[in-house]
Amino acid sequence: MKKKLTFLSLLCLFLLCFSSLLLLNACSDSKSGPDWQVQEDFGTFLDELFVNEVSQDALTLHYLVANPEEFGITSWTADFGTYSAQDRALALARVENYQQKLAAFSYDSLDSENRLIYDMLNRVFTQELAMSEYVYYEEVLGPTCGVQAQLPILLAEYTFYDRKDIRNYLVLLDSVDDYFVQIEAFEKEKSAAGFFMSDETADAIIEQCLSFVQNPEEHYLLACFAERLESLTGLTEEEKKEFLAQNQEIVENSVIPAYEHLASVLSSLNGTGQNDGGLCGYENGRDDYQLLLQSSTGSSRSIPEMQTLLTSALTNNLRLLARIVSDYPDIYEQYETMQFPETEPSESLTYLQEAIRAEFPSLSGADCEIRYIHESLQDYLSPAMYLVPPIDDYNRNYIYINASPSYDLSSLFPTIAHEGYPGHLYQTVYFRASDPEPIRSLLDVTGYSEGWATYAELYSYDLAGISDELASFLQANVLATHCLYSLTDIGIHYNGWDLSDTAEFLGEYGFDTDTARRIFFTMVAEPGMYLPYSIGCLEILELRQTAKDTLGEEFSLLAFHTFLLDFGPAPFDLIERGMTDWMDSVRQAKARK
Repeated sequence: MKKKLTFLSLLCLFLLCFSSLLLLNACSDSKSGPDWQVQEDFGTFLDELFVNEVSQDALTLHYLVANPEEFGITSWTADFGTYSAQDRALALARVENYQQKLAAFSYDSLDSENRLIYDMLNRVFTQELAMSEYVYYEEVLGPTCGVQAQLPILLAEYTFYDRKDIRNYLVLLDSVDDYFVQIEAFEKEKSAAGFFMSDETADAIIEQCLSFVQNPEEHYLLACFAERLESLTGLTEEEKKEFLAQNQEIVENSVIPAYEHLASVLSSLNGTGQNDGGLCGYENGRDDYQLLLQSSTGSSRSIPEMQTLLTSALTNNLRLLARIVSDYPDIYEQYETMQFPETEPSESLTYLQEAIRAEFPSLSGADCEIRYIHESLQDYLSPAMYLVPPIDDYNRNYIYINASPSYDLSSLFPTIAHEGYPGHLYQTVYFRASDPEPIRSLLDVTGYSEGWATYAELYSYDLAGISDELASFLQANVLATHCLYSLTDIGIHYNGWDLSDTAEFLGEYGFDTDTARRIFFTMVAEPGMYLPYSIGCLEILELRQTAKDTLGEEFSLLAFHTFLLDFGPAPFDLIERGMTDWMDSVRQAKARK
């Protein structure tokens, strides 16, 4: 869903777009290998690209870089950037310029890491330009990943390193209304062109906005701000009092009116949408959906190929579930009475950190603190979340736990694995400790990161101290559920399923009509949400099986995990290419013995 490298990349699972299309490399005829001058010039280009793109808006900059000056970033505007048709045109012009500069480098004169970055940039630029044809298909608002839903969370967790951060935050906060005005103008353009969101989606966002503005004197942006002030040392009581007054004035007179006005504008536009179904309801919508999925999943497969992969995995896992139930009639009793080795989140994190040592590469120096989400945010967030730290302060990590009575914290063990070890936290810190080019923090691939975290979640059941059959049962259930949801998403956005079709499909798997309706409108509102988890995990499982089949007795799970983590986030066909070289090196090492 990403069209430009701005703070919207922080709001969802979709940081950057990729495509399977490649531009022709403007390579020289030289085959002599890396050239130091070309390498140096390419490094300069990457640094300039990173600084330019990370500085497009203040929220992206703050979340990705703790000390901007160390990257040569000495000035920036404390706002959210711009969002308009004109801004989109300027962004595309930047992409075309980047593309031309990239093509000027000799591919054969780069080393392997820079060739990988070259290939990844090539895809990003190609994807950006291809997606520009579907500008009105993009939706920046959404019940889960929309800017109005995620922005308050990002603001509430905005880290204060010093007084300057507090001042920048207050200026940024005061620009919410201006940014929303731009979004509203774009939604009006979409409405006039017949591309406004469905009534159900609009109603959900309107309700969300109105909920946000209730009880302004007790708003969580006030409480969270006060807590962060207290955690920052060196502030005088007078300074705290002044900052608190400024924050309250901005929340009450800028932020809350911005949400009220957004709800009003959406109400006035409600009913103007001409498509209550998936993206395929628009002209060439299937092409847009294909681009969207390839970018978010990191997979070069066509949608029919993804459907085949998902259907096969769903069938296999359902068969496994049936076989386990048949062979172990007490499996449901095992499930109902199971206990994870640790029930407290911090203890689960410590346990997993130790338990993965045998089959995952070592990681040292990464601190992680378990924090509990502010009570006023509990109704808006999932049971746990991990916010990716700045690239120059990656050893300080936080996993946020939602202590809402709606969630059973004693069952968070696999969720902690997903968010912590060996999931997001572990993968992020491990890769950043390798000192990659900063641009790779922008060239993230959601399918890799969420696929890895889902893989880690499945792996955690093998470490949970439960029977092998129960571990297999739970793993198959999780993977089957992801595949089922993803097939539903494809059915809606690619095959043109309506609510009746969706309910019929889900009904075959025991979903009632009300649940099917909720799933249908969730997927209509935010296409492709589930695919990075399922496709990403299945791609990793296929890579593992390929390595195992190819290497035979030389295969090591530790070595495979090390390769995948060292390679870092990238499209899966590029990882597969790198894995071929890795497997060759393993076999050559064996031959030399």
